[in-house]
Amino acid sequence: MTHVTHRRASSLSTNLHLSSDTSQVHLKYAMWLEDEGRFKEAEAEFLKADKPKEAIDMYVHQQDWAAALHIAEGFDPASIGDITMAQVREESSVSVRGLGRCGYAHG
Repeated sequence: MTHVTHRRASSLSTNLHLSSDTSQVHLKYAMWLEDEGRFKEAEAEFLKADKPKEAIDMYVHQQDWAAALHIAEGFDPASIGDITMAQVREESSVSVRGLGRCGYAHG
């Protein structure tokens, strides 16, 4: 979906007073932007679609903990614990994998 197509679809939905359709347009555009690696733009579209959890999940998947926490603090405080736990799990698994590469001899 091109930016022009998105604007036209969004404008059409707005003109027809179809707020749920507008949210769907923002959501689909956000998912496309995410697939394209345009995460900051995708975040804005997820928020316009009233889907902060989707933006949080996107950043958790990218291991961008600061961005995920920033959105959670502003839009979904209940997610803060989940983000923190995901970060701890990831950092723990990296540490364990790193130990295996150091060549420690077992007993």
